[in-house]
Amino acid sequence: MSIKQFNGTYHPREDRLQVRLNTPNDEEFKLWLTRRLTLHLVHFCEQFALKRLSTKHSPDIIKDLDEFEQQALKQKADFSTAYAPSQKLPLGDSPILVTGITLKAIDQSDSSQVNLSFQLENKMNLGLTISREMLNSIRLLLDELVSAAGWNRNTVEATEQGPAGPVANPATLH
Repeated sequence: MSIKQFNGTYHPREDRLQVRLNTPNDEEFKLWLTRRLTLHLVHFCEQFALKRLSTKHSPDIIKDLDEFEQQALKQKADFSTAYAPSQKLPLGDSPILVTGITLKAIDQSDSSQVNLSFQLENKMNLGLTISREMLNSIRLLLDELVSAAGWNRNTVEATEQGPAGPVANPATLH
């Protein structure tokens, strides 16, 4: 399944993001993302982009290239088109809490398509195959929402380091 539109709203009382996404099949999914999962997803999107850039460029410029790509995307992003809700709600009308996220390239030799999977509170998985461009757009929107919520992105780096060092597979959260 792929994403046609992605929408997010910060709810201060819940201290969560309500994410809505619709598909080309006119289905809509409503999800709650906690601060922790949102910050990790943004971080993993960034790490995914840096890893892709590191295959073609030297390590000393990949961070700058990533920032340049995100700025270019921000300039051409269309935030004016209204989100088109759908009548088909496979998970129901109420948002479902996301308890884990997995992000991985579909083909390790070609990072143009990725699998983004949300593990849900009801023990179901919502798996999406999206383009790298869509992933960057999601990252851009989440960056804006994180900023609007006043969440500190630096907390992600602190939680990745534990007594044993970095998390072995930081792209999977539970």
